[in-house]
Amino acid sequence: MLTSVASLGATEPEPAPLSLATLMALRQTLPPRPLRVAEVSASNERPEPRGNIVLNQITNDYLEHISQFLELPIQRVPYPTVDTAIAALTSGAIDLMPRATEYERKQPGFIYSLPYLDNEPIIVGRIADKDLPPDLAGKRVLVPAYYVQAETVAKAYPKAELIVIKSIVEGLQRLADGEADALIGDQLRSNFYMRSLANLKLQNKYVADLPAMGFSFAARGHEENLVTLINASLKTVTRERKQEILQHWERSP
Repeated sequence: MLTSVASLGATEPEPAPLSLATLMALRQTLPPRPLRVAEVSASNERPEPRGNIVLNQITNDYLEHISQFLELPIQRVPYPTVDTAIAALTSGAIDLMPRATEYERKQPGFIYSLPYLDNEPIIVGRIADKDLPPDLAGKRVLVPAYYVQAETVAKAYPKAELIVIKSIVEGLQRLADGEADALIGDQLRSNFYMRSLANLKLQNKYVADLPAMGFSFAARGHEENLVTLINASLKTVTRERKQEILQHWERSP
């Protein structure tokens, strides 16, 4: 597919696209083997939450695009937790770790692709709670450990009482049970769970006052060529294709 991108970036005014010759030269620096990619369960829960499966499926569609672009097969390597995948990436047992957010970005020695999935953080609350203050002052707020750092949330919401949790699905249940007043989660999974667990009577209250936290691919710090190629590949995914991927899996049963 690299040979088909000579006009890449005609609608991308900045930065200037890499030449086909440069892309081909970078491709030649990659090892002659499949690209080893972690497939992670972001929760210790069994069975695995459906929202996590959907996120993996969306990621797989982007990996398939990258595979075709690089003309390089993908080898998926399963890991039970985010931390075991981080250790594998650090040791060189894998080449890429998907779904990287702020949690992964605190790890030393990694570099990151452009986000392949824009996914802003939102505040979730109970439908019946009509007066949840925007600054969450005095409120008990659930923060998923593998999504956003509590320190980041504390800077944005200094008057909130933060409670670190293992997963979004656990947090939604605790929120519905009255153990907290709000939850900060990513829009994709939070909305998915709220649709499938309508009996919890929760809703997206508003966008969180936090930096955008799309999902990226993480690689070891010396793999600049690989990340450059992945970014070039992601830039060839049209807006229409991105919407098609997202809507297909969001609507899956």
